[in-house]
Amino acid sequence: MNELLQIVIEHGKKYPAMQPDDAVKLVYQNEFGGGHFIQNPNASLLRLKEEQQRAASPQISTSALEELGNNRQRFYLAAADPVELPMECLNELFIRSSAVHTGTKEGLTTKLEILRQAALDGYLPFSPGALDEFLVKYQADGFPAISHSAVYKKAYHPAYRVLHRDYTILLPVLFQVNRLLKEKQRVTIALEGNAAAGKSTLAGRLAELYDANVIHMDDFFLPPSMRTAARYQEPGGNVHYERFQEEVLAPLAASVPFTYRVFDCHSAAYSEKKAVSPKALNIIEGVYAMNPHLHTCYDLCVFVDISPEEQARRIIERNGPELSKRFQELWIPLENRYFDAYHIKEHCNIILST
Repeated sequence: MNELLQIVIEHGKKYPAMQPDDAVKLVYQNEFGGGHFIQNPNASLLRLKEEQQRAASPQISTSALEELGNNRQRFYLAAADPVELPMECLNELFIRSSAVHTGTKEGLTTKLEILRQAALDGYLPFSPGALDEFLVKYQADGFPAISHSAVYKKAYHPAYRVLHRDYTILLPVLFQVNRLLKEKQRVTIALEGNAAAGKSTLAGRLAELYDANVIHMDDFFLPPSMRTAARYQEPGGNVHYERFQEEVLAPLAASVPFTYRVFDCHSAAYSEKKAVSPKALNIIEGVYAMNPHLHTCYDLCVFVDISPEEQARRIIERNGPELSKRFQELWIPLENRYFDAYHIKEHCNIILST
């Protein structure tokens, strides 16, 4: 079944007081998100805080996140713990979500036809005629952003923000990071996981939200002089954890500025030095970040998971067939041996599935 049609049907069952404008708003948010509320970030935050203070628990059972389709979800304000998710953080998620994809009127009109068919098939709690009457005026007005109906507001007290899945996937991490930053001046987290699972992308989004440092484990693979048979027999031994401990984790723990050498796998030599000033949040990203020689240094450990099928697809798309073969025959088996030997997933506080 078409994703949007299924969501429309689910909302029709869940919200029997839904009116045509509420259904059209659902389709509009599926296509455009919620960015029409953002005039400027400060105004958006002020409105959010005012709305959050008035937010009541929904009148029906619902989770914090509700599916809209097209990688968008509604996040209900009544579910926001001010410690785990301050309104400043939620507002930033909302702004960034709104910038991911803007949608088109052509896309909206196509999706409104799906909504019309759902009404004709009897899936919605109002008549096809009522929807057609609304759509005639809606089209004449130029397909604007609209509010929920008075009937819907009275029945369900909706108070939410539309977020993109690129950011809702991070919510479990944000909750823990925000709590830790309330307790500690400096927080260091490990972002572990499978090749091509999206660790670097997630680390980048976290860094943007918190102005955090990101240090990549790819910069710490073994130099040729250390590549012995004995070292490669050690699960996770292909990363230079001794240098990582000395050049990164020790100065981070001491809260002092530092530099570290970057190992270039292509030239098999050190290519440059990177300077780092410790910040409130420091992210260690990459496979082998949770090596047993290192994992006790973290305040939070996150594993980014992916299915083997999706992993293979992404690696071919990202690296091409030739390098993909090397991943499948060498690097992925080494990673899996390390994950299994040290029960890496079990030692992580959060597992994210991409």
